[in-house]
Amino acid sequence: MIHLLESLVDKSLVWFEDSRGRYRLSEPVRQYASEIGEASEDHEAVRQAHTDWCIEFAETADARLRGPEHRTWMVRLLEARDNFRSALDRHPSVPLAAALSRFWRIKGDYGEGIHYLTNALAQAGEVPSALRAKALSGLGELFFARSDYVKAKQCFEVSLELGHAGSLNLLAKVSHEQGDDDITLRLAEESLRAARLSGDSSEIANSLMTLSYAVQSRTGGTSGAELLAEALALHRTLGDQIGTAYCLIRLTHLCRHSQDPSLNQRQYLEALGIFQALDDRSGIATTHFGLAQEAIRAGSYSDAVTHWREALRIYQALGERRGVVVTLAYLGRALANGGELAEAKELLCQSLSLCQVVTAKGGSITSIECLAVLLTRLHRYDLATQLIAYSNLLRDEIGTIRSPQANAEFSDLMKESLNALGDEEFQKQYKAGETLNETQILTLMSSVNAMG
Repeated sequence: MIHLLESLVDKSLVWFEDSRGRYRLSEPVRQYASEIGEASEDHEAVRQAHTDWCIEFAETADARLRGPEHRTWMVRLLEARDNFRSALDRHPSVPLAAALSRFWRIKGDYGEGIHYLTNALAQAGEVPSALRAKALSGLGELFFARSDYVKAKQCFEVSLELGHAGSLNLLAKVSHEQGDDDITLRLAEESLRAARLSGDSSEIANSLMTLSYAVQSRTGGTSGAELLAEALALHRTLGDQIGTAYCLIRLTHLCRHSQDPSLNQRQYLEALGIFQALDDRSGIATTHFGLAQEAIRAGSYSDAVTHWREALRIYQALGERRGVVVTLAYLGRALANGGELAEAKELLCQSLSLCQVVTAKGGSITSIECLAVLLTRLHRYDLATQLIAYSNLLRDEIGTIRSPQANAEFSDLMKESLNALGDEEFQKQYKAGETLNETQILTLMSSVNAMG
């Protein structure tokens, strides 16, 4: 067989790719073979055999992506991607699309995944409940990655009804992003109980991480750190590199004010190394965001801006709107504090505009508070006071608190505004801020954008 392949290579009918160690047909030969196949009596059987091969390969790879062989199987999936696309274009297959959902999510191919999963589910006839549930859960995670929480929630709810236990934790994550910590706490605790009963270590680790978000939002400080430490140990034991990396980021962020800065740096860099090795662009962006926050803490403004710009570039390329919203806000605030007011104003107004699309109150709070920082730098203490009052109202509504560092920063901003406005005017502006609505916020944003 090898002599035949070498002969075909010599005649330029087959190409050998050194970088991949694979043979492939030249395009004219591929087209000719396709035409011959179409005319063959058994072409339908050949097509079905091809689809069956794709399903078996993708399902095997999907299981391997959650363990230490992640990198190897990601490379294999990338090499076979044209085969998958061909099979799905020819016949939308729920088993194949469901098996590829994790791959699409890791690669940031959200649009492609949503397209194929939606088509497959729409055109499917009778599909086993467990398979439909898995496909809906995968589709929901792709919507979640694009910050479309309404559609994500719809997918997870139906998936849960069909018996997909992991969707309970995913619903908790949606509630967290939407700022409803009561529901997040209830769902995450329920998910963790179910996972412990089933003995599913992966689901236990995922539920522990989500539960840590709700606990920390409720009580602040390093509460939730023990939950994350348990989750991290489980991810490491399972060989789940992506889970390990995200847990490292979350744990570092949670304990950043209470542990050695050098340890924070090492943990972020370990996570970044994992994501880069796996070519997980969303994870890379998330780590750059964390490194920017650590740089600010260390007093390195230029490093922070560099990291936030890189995170923003990746989030925009991926279409991760939630990441874009928050990164625009933090980058805008950093630029405002650095005196680069024109660009800061532009970025912060973009962030607040996008919040209307993302419909995540947590993102709105971040954008509003960062815009208040800019207005203080512009000496518009009246508008800054209104925005801080409005953000305080939103925080009370969804039950979230600022970190100690942020609390100190905004306390200083309030004192600066009070000194500039005087007590009576300050109280007047603060009360005005408590009566603002979304329409008035957009009008205020337009006025900020028009400032010189």
